[in-house]
Amino acid sequence: MKLGFDNGGIAQRIIDVGDSGMWSKIEETVRRKIDASPDDTRLRHRLGLTLRQQGRLEEASQAYQQIAQIDESDAEARFLVDLCDRAMPNAMEIGQRSASPFAVIPNFLSPDDREALADLLTSEKEHLKPLRVSYAGNEADPAAVDHKLELETSRNQLGVSRPDTIAAILEAPVRAALTPDRLAMCREPLTRAKFRWRLDVTPDGGFARAHQDTMEPSDRLTILYYYHTHPKRFTGGDLLLYDRQPDDPNSFIADQFTTIRHTDNLLVIFPNERFHQVTRVSAESDSLLDARLSVACFAGEASA
Repeated sequence: MKLGFDNGGIAQRIIDVGDSGMWSKIEETVRRKIDASPDDTRLRHRLGLTLRQQGRLEEASQAYQQIAQIDESDAEARFLVDLCDRAMPNAMEIGQRSASPFAVIPNFLSPDDREALADLLTSEKEHLKPLRVSYAGNEADPAAVDHKLELETSRNQLGVSRPDTIAAILEAPVRAALTPDRLAMCREPLTRAKFRWRLDVTPDGGFARAHQDTMEPSDRLTILYYYHTHPKRFTGGDLLLYDRQPDDPNSFIADQFTTIRHTDNLLVIFPNERFHQVTRVSAESDSLLDARLSVACFAGEASA
């Protein structure tokens, strides 16, 4: 039986990855397109993701290896080969894994606030600087999982250097969105929230490996605000929220995840220690506004 949910096309979930319905149909379609365009690595990435959703990790690894052979510079494909090879050989039963809690709030900002943020994003290009992202995890076991690898050579992403202007627009509505039911997602109490802000720009070819947002010990929640122009000028850039083993908070299961689409004016909230990934972006141009834009907010407990 297939169990799932669909929040207006934003978040999708297939709990029983053995179900051969939807994903097998997608696989058939993607394979036909690959037959017509065998060197299209974007299609092969889609095939790999489809195979992972069905729990067929060995085949997914082979699909990513083929991408790496076509394009030796595709660091994401090499990472995904490693992820599939290290993962558990079989999909876990529902009772043996813990799905990540999350909340999505569509149409988050008012039209006026969204327009003000759009103007800000347009003006911030000269303030962008390279963003270095490292992986957190169990330092006692350096070879545990590939989330420890550095992103510098594989993620073409930028961070903004002036977070105060972003905060001026977003802080009040974000704080109001932290209702008791959403705060209940935190592994530890969050009673007096403090925020850190960052603008992430993921241009054509950019992606993020599976990682945790555990840069600061006091952090409790990752909060993401999504913006894009209309019509949307990129594909991909989905957020994957991974399941984990119930007794291991630093684990993730490669073929069990929730997909959240990058949707304009959407707020996403989830526990910061949960592993997540951003799929490869294919943008129409190098323009800032054609890229995947996300304002990241890290909510932590303020000191007394």
